[in-house]
Amino acid sequence: MYDNTVNVTFYMHDKVLIGTVSLPHGKRLSDFLNGVNGAPNTDASRFIKLTNVTVCHNDGTKENVETAHVNKSNIEIVATPDGDVVRGIGAQMSPKHYPFIPKTKVRASMTMPDFDVAGYLYCTKGQNLGDVIEDKIEFLPVTDAQIRGTQIDVTRSAVFCAVNKEQIGSLYHE
Repeated sequence: MYDNTVNVTFYMHDKVLIGTVSLPHGKRLSDFLNGVNGAPNTDASRFIKLTNVTVCHNDGTKENVETAHVNKSNIEIVATPDGDVVRGIGAQMSPKHYPFIPKTKVRASMTMPDFDVAGYLYCTKGQNLGDVIEDKIEFLPVTDAQIRGTQIDVTRSAVFCAVNKEQIGSLYHE
């Protein structure tokens, strides 16, 4: 059932976790995080299993653990350094193709408790950033992101990241 793995980085308040998430066959990372299209990570499943984990603490120390179960509400950002963002991170060729929905790319910045994110959000026809932030999904997909720590000295680029909307303090159009 879980045959597709994706390398991810979880940015959290007191640490950064780097590891691997196993996705169900044909499911995209954003669907997995948001519990859509039959992905098992629904509201009943608040924890995400991360394997082969490097824990980077804010004091600069690191440790390796085999497995970590992470509460989604504590994650500020889920980032991946590479992948096919056109089809969605983790998507594979299968009989069920995701429908193409034309979207407009909008450059935006977000402030969060421990990180600032700048990148592209995507609006469907007739949507603006206000509509996107009020959408029912828990994690907003962002492409070509720049992630900067506000409490720790970290600056990273990510081809794709998903930002936990509950952690966003403000969002504005650049």
